[in-house]
Amino acid sequence: MCSLSTLRNICYGGRVLYAVKYPKMKLIPIRVECYAGTKADESPRRFFREAQPVEVEEVLDRWHQVESKPEWPRADYFKVRGADGHENLLKHDLEADEWFLGRQW
Repeated sequence: MCSLSTLRNICYGGRVLYAVKYPKMKLIPIRVECYAGTKADESPRRFFREAQPVEVEEVLDRWHQVESKPEWPRADYFKVRGADGHENLLKHDLEADEWFLGRQW
C-alpha cells in the first residue's frame, strides 16, 4: 500500500514501485500548454519559464502522487526534455490545477 514516510513512495496502480528520499525542492509556478487526449492535461507540450516558451520534445518519464494529504496533494509529475536541451521536472497539482517547475538539469 502507498503511504508517506521519510521516504516518498512512488506508486502505480496502488502498488509501491520504489521509494525515494527527496531533498527539499523549490517549486516555481509556470504556465503549461498540454495535449488533451482521453483526459484533460494529459501530457505537457509547451511551458513558459520566465515568459519564454519551451517546447517539450520528449516526455522521458511520468508518475503520479495518488494520495491526497495537505503536505502531498494529488499530483502528476513529468520529466521532460525541452527544445533547449535541458531536462525538466514538471509538477501538475491536480487539486489546485496548478503547474510548477521543480527542477532543471
